[in-house]
Amino acid sequence: MWAGRIVLMAVFASSVCLAEEAEQTRKVLESMVAKGIAILKDPQLDAAGKQKQFDGLLEESGHLELMAKLALGKNGWENLSEADRPAFVKSFTDVVKRSYYDKLAEQDAATFATEYTRNESLGKGKRALTAVMKSANTQIEVIYKLCLREERWGIYDVEVEGISLVASYRAQFDDYLAKHAPTELIAELKKGGGEFAAKRDAATPKKN
Repeated sequence: MWAGRIVLMAVFASSVCLAEEAEQTRKVLESMVAKGIAILKDPQLDAAGKQKQFDGLLEESGHLELMAKLALGKNGWENLSEADRPAFVKSFTDVVKRSYYDKLAEQDAATFATEYTRNESLGKGKRALTAVMKSANTQIEVIYKLCLREERWGIYDVEVEGISLVASYRAQFDDYLAKHAPTELIAELKKGGGEFAAKRDAATPKKN
């Protein structure tokens, strides 16, 4: 009898924990999207000012260092010197920030709306939230993957129409590092990472 009660209590506690995770991650994503739209609509900000605000928003809402490590892959990360790792993280996340802002800036902020359709567990401390982003000129499904690190939920990957940002970059970085040194990759990213961003964007379908 006691064994049965213990099992039921464990199942109940697990269900409560998952429900709390779902609520917490939804709030993180809703807050990020709301702040992003507010930035786009702010008439007091020029393009540079909006980009700066978006940079801070992504630092607040994402686990950018983890995203950078995953994009480079375990072998690529281990092959980086301790001195080069911070430079890679910064140059990579700068490219991600610019790309994120550029994509959102293309949308019609006045008609932008988000419909959250799924919130699924990916295991302990990880969740995937699916959202349909709509505006006057586009509709697209996005999956935000979040994890709990240092007591904070943050985004570590984004899938757009089934294409993972992290996996896409990793495939390109693997090809690049097969022919170039890690320091050359960092230099390319510091220049804006156009070679990689162009390939990623070309692989990302758009819906009108």
